[in-house]
Amino acid sequence: MPQADTVQTLVTATVWVNAAAISATSLKPAGTVVWPEGRIGYEQARLVARCRDPKFVEAWIAKAEAMTCIELARAVEADEERQLCAREELRLVLPRRVSALLGEACCAVRAAEARLVPTSEALVIIARHFIEVWKEP
Repeated sequence: MPQADTVQTLVTATVWVNAAAISATSLKPAGTVVWPEGRIGYEQARLVARCRDPKFVEAWIAKAEAMTCIELARAVEADEERQLCAREELRLVLPRRVSALLGEACCAVRAAEARLVPTSEALVIIARHFIEVWKEP
């Protein structure tokens, strides 16, 4: 949690942002974002709100003060990517139609294998099948 003197300087504004990310910061209830008065702007506060660990919120605020929004967005994205790699996870941001298609393809793999295939393994099987079918002669 941020230090008490930082919390006292926070200004709250109601905004429509990712409620789950804001709730994860434990700073304010979902649907609000907080930022130190005059230290960082709205967009930077929105990016800081994505920080999953409340212990590091103040550190991200300090980083945000010295960065542009683009630099901060890239830093937050790189940090999220490092965390996903450390957990050996893959996050896919897909259009709804593509997500549905991937889900159907995973179901087809499970049916063909006649067993419960984890999504990660199904994705590998789908990729290998694609390479086999579409490789050049």
